[in-house]
Amino acid sequence: MGFHICHLCGSMEQQPGHRFPPTSSGDTVLLFENGHAYTIPDMILHYVFDHGWQPPEVFVNDVLYNNLVPMRHLGRCGPVPEQVGYLEGMITTGDIPEGFVDRLEAYMKAADDSGQRMQTRGL
Repeated sequence: MGFHICHLCGSMEQQPGHRFPPTSSGDTVLLFENGHAYTIPDMILHYVFDHGWQPPEVFVNDVLYNNLVPMRHLGRCGPVPEQVGYLEGMITTGDIPEGFVDRLEAYMKAADDSGQRMQTRGL
């Protein structure tokens, strides 16, 4: 976790045609009803939508076909979240299923609203 600038853009400035900012200052934890849990950076939407990054298939399926579970229902014995979307070096691109970005964005907002987002303080 920490402040990051997209290494593909190399700038804090949002590029023409990009939908999401090329910066990240926090992480979000998503827990799904099937028990899968993920920690993802704010910038995951930028990577997927603006650069065509192909997330792992299991993550895509969880976003598309499972519902979120609030972390507060787990207590301290919940699953350890897998990290997804922390890119370094080359990325794998591919076709993103229709509705994936919008659903992930909604899940990230819902998780943020319920306190499942950790913000880095300062730059």
